[in-house]
Amino acid sequence: MKKLVQSMFLIVSILLCILYPKLTINGSVKGLQLWFNILLPSLLPYMILINLLKSCNGIGVIGTFLYPVFGRLFKISRLGCSTLIIGLLCGCPMGAKLLSEYVKEDQISIKEAEFLISICNQLSPAYLSGFLLSNISGKYELAIWKYLILMYGPAFLFGIIFRNKHTDTTLFSTKTISQCSHKTLDEIIMDSCYSITKLGGYIIMFSIMGSFMEYFLKGIPQELLCLGLGVLEITNGTEKIAGSTLHPLLKNVFMISLTNLSGISCIYQTKCMISESGISISKYVIGRLFQFLVSILFCLFLLC
Repeated sequence: MKKLVQSMFLIVSILLCILYPKLTINGSVKGLQLWFNILLPSLLPYMILINLLKSCNGIGVIGTFLYPVFGRLFKISRLGCSTLIIGLLCGCPMGAKLLSEYVKEDQISIKEAEFLISICNQLSPAYLSGFLLSNISGKYELAIWKYLILMYGPAFLFGIIFRNKHTDTTLFSTKTISQCSHKTLDEIIMDSCYSITKLGGYIIMFSIMGSFMEYFLKGIPQELLCLGLGVLEITNGTEKIAGSTLHPLLKNVFMISLTNLSGISCIYQTKCMISESGISISKYVIGRLFQFLVSILFCLFLLC
C-alpha cells in the first residue's frame, strides 16, 4: 500500500511538472539560487574546516573546555558538548551530520545523539542574523537578549526538560585520542561537496513544491498560505510572510516560530544526513514541534 501511494504521488508530480513547465522551472531556479547564494557559501566552508578539525581529533579539545558548563547542564558527554556548540554555530544540518558520523564510529551513543540532535541542529546564526532579523517588522525589532531567547530559548528549554541522565560522560576512548582518521584534504573536500550537493537536491525539490502550493492555493486565506509555505520551506516561507499584508505582530510570530520548527525541507535534509546511523528522525521531529510551540508562547510573551 505504501509503495502504491508513493508511486501515485510520483506519477502525479511528473504530470504536474509536464503540464506546468513554467512553475517547475521557476521553482527550480529559485531553489538553485537559494542553494548557491545562501547554503553553499554559508555551509561548505564549515563542512570542510570541521572535517579537517575532526580528522585531527581537534573537536575533543573543544569538548574538554565546554564540558564543565554544558556537560552538567544537559548531562552529555564531552564529545556531545563540542558537537552541540559546532552544530549551533555552523547551522543545520551540520549538527546532524556530526552526530551521525560519531554514532557510526561508536563515539556517541544513539540515545545521546537523539537527545542532542533537537538542540544542536538549528539554523545558523549567520542565517538568522542576516536573513530573519532583516525581515522582522516595524516596532518589533529585537534587542539582542530577546533575539537570543526567541531563537535559542526553546532548544535549551527542551534540553533542560528532557536531558539525558544516563549518558556516558567519558571523553574518548584511548584509541580515539591516539589516532587521527588520516583523511586527505582532497577526500575531505570531496565528502563535503557530496553532502552539500545532496542538500541542494532537497532544496530544489521543496522549492518546486512551494511554487505549486503557492499557485494552486492562492485562493485560500493569506495566513494559511504563508503558514503552509513556511512549514514546507523556511526561507521561501519567510520571504512570503515578510512581503505579505499580515499584521506585523502576526508576521513576526509566524517567522520566529516557523524558524524554530525549521520546515519540512530542513527535516528531510536532516534525515539525509542521519541515514544509516540509527538515529530516529521521528524523535527529532517531536523535538522540533516542542520548540515550535514553546517559541509561540515566547513570542506572545516578549512581543505583545
